[in-house]
Amino acid sequence: MDSKSMVMALGAATMFAVGGLCMKPSSGFTRIGPSVLLIALFGGGAILNALVVHRGGELGVAYLLVVGCETLLAFALGTVVYHEQVTPARVVAMLLVAAGALLLATTEHEHAEAPSEVSELPLARPDR
Repeated sequence: MDSKSMVMALGAATMFAVGGLCMKPSSGFTRIGPSVLLIALFGGGAILNALVVHRGGELGVAYLLVVGCETLLAFALGTVVYHEQVTPARVVAMLLVAAGALLLATTEHEHAEAPSEVSELPLARPDR
């Protein structure tokens, strides 16, 4: 994953995590301001994540990297903003998530060239 894709993935994770902070004040989508902000942030995060995949990132790697980073950010923001409990077990769990996200982001791998368009998929072509 190139550096621009990595920045977009981190941006997506940040948007998802900050959007997650809006869940409590939205009161189950009964308060308009936090609800609109939640939807906008989640939508922006999804767009950035889709752009990472479009730029050539593998779906599984891009998605899991974003979810892993989002998990870490949500945990940190939850403890700072909502004073949620930090326990040794939760810290170990977050370290495991961080290790997995780091491994995904830095692992070199060889793969076959994936189709870039749906029409290139074997099942999408009527002549096959």
